[in-house]
Amino acid sequence: MIEKDDVNQLREEIRDSFTQLTSGIGEIRSTLTAFIERLTRLEERSERIPQLEKRVDALGSAVDKHIDDLDKSVDKRVADLDRKMGPIRDDVISATTAAKWANKIATWVMPALFTALAAIAGLYIKDHVSQQIEPVINEMHSIQRDQQADINDIRSQLRAQQQKGNVEIRNARY
Repeated sequence: MIEKDDVNQLREEIRDSFTQLTSGIGEIRSTLTAFIERLTRLEERSERIPQLEKRVDALGSAVDKHIDDLDKSVDKRVADLDRKMGPIRDDVISATTAAKWANKIATWVMPALFTALAAIAGLYIKDHVSQQIEPVINEMHSIQRDQQADINDIRSQLRAQQQKGNVEIRNARY
């Protein structure tokens, strides 16, 4: 016959088993709840990905437009420089032609004296042309520096926006 102690021991073991089973079921429930919450968050984030992609595309379009605007600005400034350099080019051509004729005349009439006068005139013309060209060249360098600064600024903005978009997309995926 089964003794009372054995029955009590079996009952205790059964109670312990039920307690462990109840605890295990509670852990399974909490794990499933956390898993469902994670799935819900992932689903919500995955719905945001197309919106983020649209924002990144819009940002890229805006950057492309800004670059196009800068290209137009550069073209306009180059045209302005060409227009400003036109008279200077004419002066340089005239000075070159004058210097060639001065050299020819110098070989015909009083070679030594005329060569000295031609050299002085050449230096004067060179100085005069340099005075006219120097401000234009300085302006051209200034424009180039401004344009490079604008391009560097746009590049840094684009990188920042791309990094921001990449971080938002990564966050949305997890």
